[in-house]
Amino acid sequence: AGNDWDFDEDKKDFQHFLDDKVFPQVDELLSNYGPIAQLWFDTPTSISVEQSEKLLAFVREKQPDCIVNSRLGPGGDKEWGDYISLRDNEVPTMPLTQNGETCATINRHWGYNKFDLDFRPAHDIANLLADVVAKNANYLLNIGPDSLGRVPEGSVKVLRDIGRWLETNAESIYETAPTPFASDLDWGAVTRRPGRLYFHMFDSPGERLTIRGLNNAAGKACFLDAPDAALSVSQDPVPGAPGVQDTTIEIGASVPTDIHRVLALDIAGEADVHPETIEQPDGLVTLESLVARNVATGEPMANEIMVRGAVAKSLQDGDVLEWSFETPEPRTFDVCIECALGRYSDGDGNRVADTGHEITIEVSGNSPIEATVEEQERFGVRGNDHWPAIRCTVGSVQIDQPGTHSLRLRVRHVNMGKGGGFILRQVRLVAS
Repeated sequence: AGNDWDFDEDKKDFQHFLDDKVFPQVDELLSNYGPIAQLWFDTPTSISVEQSEKLLAFVREKQPDCIVNSRLGPGGDKEWGDYISLRDNEVPTMPLTQNGETCATINRHWGYNKFDLDFRPAHDIANLLADVVAKNANYLLNIGPDSLGRVPEGSVKVLRDIGRWLETNAESIYETAPTPFASDLDWGAVTRRPGRLYFHMFDSPGERLTIRGLNNAAGKACFLDAPDAALSVSQDPVPGAPGVQDTTIEIGASVPTDIHRVLALDIAGEADVHPETIEQPDGLVTLESLVARNVATGEPMANEIMVRGAVAKSLQDGDVLEWSFETPEPRTFDVCIECALGRYSDGDGNRVADTGHEITIEVSGNSPIEATVEEQERFGVRGNDHWPAIRCTVGSVQIDQPGTHSLRLRVRHVNMGKGGGFILRQVRLVAS
């Protein structure tokens, strides 16, 4: 079942597979081994809605407290279980509004492979862990033991390194809430708990870190690996942006470490941040596709393009997306389009990108920009090379006044191919 590359689909009987294989094995697991905390399904999408409902009901009848993931059903939607399972090695695009999980490999295979020594370094695993937690999801790490149950030495080394990092930084991961900010920050990820924010610094921002839009009064700041070394903190209003302040932490020269450092900032109460998208201190405005408004319906675009917590569906001919954003001063911006790629790869194992999409960009006070989306740059999303993206600059716009502005993206034509079409992740306005 589910194997369409070795076996003829026309000769399969999925109900026979369920009756003779799945139900007996699930019954054995739930009857003979005491309380089972979780069953993790990876069900073929050929399962029907009725079959999924019966399988879930069977689990609920045998052990009502057993947690089930969403891959039990044909569409992977949450109603098939207790939480969302994203696609393999995929991180949510934005914080999930319901429980979710990223399942990821420690090397290039899900099972044991003695030839696969390409283990991801500990700093990559730690970055992914922080990014997943910042998006309100769990991180399920696959390690692939061998036929004798032994964990490969390459996996052991990575896990021990992560364990040592967690001895110092666990409070920034466990029982924390997702980032309160409206979009990803290029230098890292943010987790939080009442009274404290954690800044996971994947890349150094320089000798100071400036956070825009934090409304809380700031207290002590320190790195978790140096808790007694308090750092200087200041808060200042942003000229041209009434009610918005910058919180600046003097972190000093970058200290090289094998795994990223975590900066903790004490705040008064729950995190309270500026709710609107605003230009960051480095001159970047990030417009996430999931928060765009569908002009035709007035509803969030997420309803059309999100699958299991991430941007995965193509825009369509005639779609019009709209965002609002704030800038504190006049500025010229380059307009960059960033697209996710679909699941298909070419003969060399590279993900296929569909390009040639025709769009029009309209920004307040500027002439429309008619452009074609091409591949100018390819990169791993947040360093995750399992899910690459492409980016291109399509023109520039001039913002003459501080305040709130709008950007519309009109889709004139989508070039649909094996790359999945026009899977828009975000529009980035980069100060030029």
